[in-house]
Amino acid sequence: MMAGYENAFGSGATTSNGIVTGVGVAPLAPYLPYLQMELYYKQGLKTSGANIVGIDRPGIIRIGDRQEYAYKTFDSSQTHSISQVRLVPLQLRYNIGNYFSVGGGAAVTADMGGNIETENAYHIMGANGVMVEPYKIMQTEKIKAFSNWRFQPFVDLQVGKVKLGPHLGFRYYYNGKNSSFGYMYAGWRF
Repeated sequence: MMAGYENAFGSGATTSNGIVTGVGVAPLAPYLPYLQMELYYKQGLKTSGANIVGIDRPGIIRIGDRQEYAYKTFDSSQTHSISQVRLVPLQLRYNIGNYFSVGGGAAVTADMGGNIETENAYHIMGANGVMVEPYKIMQTEKIKAFSNWRFQPFVDLQVGKVKLGPHLGFRYYYNGKNSSFGYMYAGWRF
């Protein structure tokens, strides 16, 4: 059994931080390299995603039904709150003595629900080209169950009673240059 905290790295991360719980199945107290299977659920917490200030892209925005305003720049920010299910169909692990274990494998992850909120703040030019208070537009995108499937390779390190008993672990999932994430967890091998 394992439980821990997952934290997204990188400015373009498309996952949210969250509390993760899961179970794994593996041979009892192995001394040789072995295979392990795992299943996890992550309850997503609200996490800041991309935050870009001063995008220089002039345009026109409609406010209400009739008025159009010119803007010179705008800011954009995103927050995520995404719950996920993750299956590790195959992981190769090796216990180094009684207190260290290393592993690597691949996970298949699907989003189970949540939302992505985007806020754009347009810097509108008022009379005589004077900038006025930014006009903000908020958009929310709902996440559908079993959407956004991903294949994620990972490496893992455990410290503690890795053959039988409690241990602490850190796992690094590689998702590309700006959207990789880490998972710190506590586990107990029965």
